Amino acid sequence: MEVPTRYSENIKKLEVELDEVFINLKLPQVDEKGLSREFLWEALGRTKEAGKYDQYLHMLWVSLAFKDAMMVLGINNPEILKSGVAGAACHDVERIEYPYIVDAKKMKPQDWEILKRHPERARALLLPKDILAADLAGLHHEWQKPKPGTFYGPYPNPINFEPSQEAQLLSKALAIVDFYHRASTTTNGRTPRPWYEKYVLDRLLRQGRPNQDRVEQAVKKEYGDLDLTYKGDKMPKIRTNGQEFLKKMYCLGVFGADDLMERYTKPER
Repeated sequence: MEVPTRYSENIKKLEVELDEVFINLKLPQVDEKGLSREFLWEALGRTKEAGKYDQYLHMLWVSLAFKDAMMVLGINNPEILKSGVAGAACHDVERIEYPYIVDAKKMKPQDWEILKRHPERARALLLPKDILAADLAGLHHEWQKPKPGTFYGPYPNPINFEPSQEAQLLSKALAIVDFYHRASTTTNGRTPRPWYEKYVLDRLLRQGRPNQDRVEQAVKKEYGDLDLTYKGDKMPKIRTNGQEFLKKMYCLGVFGADDLMERYTKPER
């Protein structure tokens, strides 16, 4: 399927940048037992082949930004970084059966049941390859705040597995990166507004296109008080929260650009 012109340039450049990340993390081209570039591109390619180009761009961007987010948290273990990028790359790959744009007023319980299965299905896809990547993808919607009177809230809830401390910490950071990109692409008019943003971002995003100040307010409102403490022994000790993490992400330029593609689309070489 030919990619429409309005997507093709950004998709091509983000694919190049992400493949460079895979290579730098020393992911093998093929590995029948573990993570590989072939496996990840095949997983990502499902969304592209389904014609869900907004969703595909989202997954590419989130993968790249999440690699930077792990560095912001002081994580430099190559195996953790590898698992983290893989989990981020696949966090929405099993969402393709569901329409990207849904009218919230027409949302039915059966629609919600379909949608909320995608973290579990992403985890099932990754589980034979890497348990940390799998658990990270399976948890990335578990930290959302419930919205009374709506379908919106943590899912799947309850989870049916025991996540490691590493998976809990990384999935919280992924939740913030995921949310930020949804909000900011609405800002830039590049991505259609998903149904749940009508609830999640409340009035902040209902007043036309929000600027980055309003996006930052929205992310702080949703995740500012999220505990990002880590006391395990596989990563550096971390004691921070969502608000402090956001400050660093903005300070280092991972968040806050008017054009989100600018950071991850280098000029033609």
